[in-house]
Amino acid sequence: TVEIPDGGTDAEVRRAVAEIALAASVPVTGLRAETADLESRFLAATADAQEYRTETATAGRN
Repeated sequence: TVEIPDGGTDAEVRRAVAEIALAASVPVTGLRAETADLESRFLAATADAQEYRTETATAGRN
């Protein structure tokens, strides 16, 4: 994973990634932009999680 600071254009980001990969002799076969906000990342990370609810549960009581 290569983190590029915000503010660059798509072309600038691709160029930076290509330069880093070339310097490290790492072949790059494709790039994917990830601009998801925090909510989108949370939803993606918890997509397979199960939620347990009950009608009698009250917060703070066991």
